[in-house]
Amino acid sequence: MQVATTLSGASLHVRIENDSDATVHIFDSARMPYFILDAADLLVLFGVNAPDPEVDYFMIEIPTTRPLEPGAVVEHDLALDAVTLGDHYETDRETTPLEPPVTVRCEVGWGTTPIVESERHLYSIESVLAWQQLAKADPITLD
Repeated sequence: MQVATTLSGASLHVRIENDSDATVHIFDSARMPYFILDAADLLVLFGVNAPDPEVDYFMIEIPTTRPLEPGAVVEHDLALDAVTLGDHYETDRETTPLEPPVTVRCEVGWGTTPIVESERHLYSIESVLAWQQLAKADPITLD
């Protein structure tokens, strides 16, 4: 699995490619990607982040996946002039303008088996995190 990112102005192009010989499964959620800002880094996450151990969550969504065949590519173009910050567990999100310079990291969660709608009830967030492998693009800087 390969992830590559390029910047053009304040637009981030993300290219996700299955470079293996087997079908892999990537998350298929309209809520993704998540934009998580910490210090001077912005994480663009097509995956599930770990929950805050100090928070008691109720009804955590288990996202389903879709297959990505060998050689298949998925591409996304994302505006970075203002992003809606939030992670997998947040429902209240706010749009925030980014103040350059910002280091942008992109990660894509994937696995070797599907998570289908009819079996979501069999998963916990811990089992999803254990299932998830992360492919990471090289960090780039938004100036």
